[in-house]
Order: sequence, then structure tokens, then C-alpha cells
Amino acid sequence: MHAIERRFLVMRRAPPDLAGAMRCAFAHVTASDACDGDGRDGDGDGREAAPDPDFRLPLLFEAGLAIAAEVDQEAIRAIDAGQGELAYHNRYHFSEATLAMGWLCGIARARGMITLHQAVLGVVAMVGHDIGHDGSWNQTGELEALSAGAVAAIAASVGVGPDDQMALRGVVLATALNAVRENKIRAADRERAGHRQVGVDALHLIASEADVLTSLMPGLGCRLGHALAAEWAANPGTPPLDPSSFTGRVAFLRLHDYLSDASIELGLLRMHVSQVMAFRQLAVRCGLVAEAEAGAAILDRLPPRQAARIFTAAMLQTSSGKPPQVSAADGLAGGLPSGLLDGVHRGLHLI
Repeated sequence: MHAIERRFLVMRRAPPDLAGAMRCAFAHVTASDACDGDGRDGDGDGREAAPDPDFRLPLLFEAGLAIAAEVDQEAIRAIDAGQGELAYHNRYHFSEATLAMGWLCGIARARGMITLHQAVLGVVAMVGHDIGHDGSWNQTGELEALSAGAVAAIAASVGVGPDDQMALRGVVLATALNAVRENKIRAADRERAGHRQVGVDALHLIASEADVLTSLMPGLGCRLGHALAAEWAANPGTPPLDPSSFTGRVAFLRLHDYLSDASIELGLLRMHVSQVMAFRQLAVRCGLVAEAEAGAAILDRLPPRQAARIFTAAMLQTSSGKPPQVSAADGLAGGLPSGLLDGVHRGLHLI
């Protein structure tokens, strides 16, 4: 996962290439080696993924390119109007989510969770999953419904059939917050009953995780939390939480406590747990209850740069696999930089 995070950071240094990300993800789920994994054609000669006997796949491939072109045009119109792209829901996000969907669907297909056709549907839907997003924090599912309609309409324009249009809609709608919660609860209940994650349910669960895979990463994720906060701040109303805060980050991590088998195999669970444990360790070392929320509250009371340095140190400590033996009386001594201790203790008095 750390290698994937570094790859995304490198990608963000170049202009966004959504069509390239779609080609790469499509090639991945169809087991093609035409792409080198960074969202661009591997040999640079423009060749597409190898043909498949399923006649629906070429149409879906064309739909993916058409959706990517419309996302590009939407961004160009915003730039020409002087608005610029959104801070979070921009073409980098589209590209990263599309690549993530390709990787996760490739794993899911190899595990027998979904079919090739379903994997391709997932990738194509993710190309346009936030098309038309206005940057608001509306979490009722209305924005996803608009995006789903746009994706289906573009797919229909290149000849994709009604059943596949409906399936594309379903994948996009699965990224709405209320659907994410419902899908995770249903998947957890089915797992407890001894049922595997398969079919449409698995595809929808994976879609919700591909959408936020970069946000779940500790480094890039924190940066994207600030971008999302800036995007929301430009719109009226009061969001339910501050995604740039550590408290908001813990709430976001809690939403994704349950992960698909594909995400676990990719390494997302390890990255998720290491962050939660880092917050918990901070709380314990400050003499508080061992809860991630308590550790996040400490950091939110400190200057942002100082808090970020402490969280990074705690992450390194946790990911090393050998956290120091501490007690509540230890405070933060012996584990985190001593120069930061006074700030943390001052923060404690404010909680």
C-alpha cells in the first residue's frame, strides 16, 4: 500500500490523465499487460487492451473513454470560466478511484468474487462516478444519482445496452454515504452467517472502497482531508464534520472498519489498523482511555504542524511492529520527540 501511495503522489505531479487511468484499469481486470500500472499505456504506442469474446466489453471500453472525455470537458469548462477544478473532486480523484477500482476488481475476479463483465462494469462506472459534482457536502445521495444518470446516458450514446446501463448506475449509487453504510452492514452480516462476498454485493462494496482508497492512506489521505474541507467551505451550510481534523479522520476510518476481501488482500486493512492504533497509542501515552477518538482530540488541540509531526511519529512507531512498553504514567516520554511533549500536555489541559 505504501508503494501505491507513492505512485499516486508521483501521478499528481503530472497533468491528470483519466483516459489513461481507464485504459490501465481495463487492462488490469482483463489480465492484459498493455499498461505499466501508472495510468498510461505501457509501451507508449497507444494500443488498447486485447479483445475479449464477450461482445459487451468493447462497447463498455468505448463508454469508459466517452465518460472520461466528458469529465475532461467538464473540467475545461470550469477552468475557462475562471472557477478551476474542485479541490477534492477533481480529475486526480477520478483517476485514482478508477485505478483503485481496477486493482480491487482484478483481485476480486481472481478470487472468484465477481465476473470479468462485472469487473469491467465497475471500472467504467468509476470513471464517471462523481461527474457533475458541485463540491457541496450533500450526503443524501442526490449528487450520486445525478452522476449515475450521466454515466448511464453516455454509455447509452455509444450503444451500451439497458441492463449494463442499470448496472453502471448501481455501481455509482453504491458510493453514496448511506449506501456505503448499508452495504458494509449487509456484508458483515453475511460474513457472520458464513456467506462469501460475491456478485453485485461484492462489486458495490468494492466501489465504495475504491472511491476513498487514497483518502484512507495516512499521508495522502490527510492532505485530501484538507482539500475536501476547502471544497466544503466554499459552499453554504455547516458540514457534519471537519474532514481536515484528526477527529474527522477517525470518524472516516470508523466508517470503513469493515473492508472487502479484495481491499484486505491489497493491504488496506493493515494501513487502516495502523492509523487507528497510532491514535489509540497517543491516548494511552497521555494517560487517557485507549480510544482512537481520545488520541485524535489531543492532536486537534495542538498547532497543525506540531500535531502532524506527532501523528507521523506515532504512525512510524506503530507500523514498526514494536511499540514501546508504556504506562499512563509515562506520558509521551521515550517514544515521541521530546520537543513536542510540552505542546501535547498543554493540549491535554484543554480537553
